Amino acid sequence: MANELTAKLVLSREEVAHLYHGGVLSVKIRGRESEASVEISCWDAPEQRGTRIRFKTIDAE
Repeated sequence: MANELTAKLVLSREEVAHLYHGGVLSVKIRGRESEASVEISCWDAPEQRGTRIRFKTIDAE
């Protein structure tokens, strides 16, 4: 049986703006016995030649 992770992701204004302007936010969620990774992006952001990626790590409850 897989371990379930529960975490609260709180974004700063800078992170929201980063997503809005075409960036990607890569989030790693760390639990006691497992980890998960999620990539968040904005589907209607303007296309750009290079993709900017920010990283954020949070702990699961």
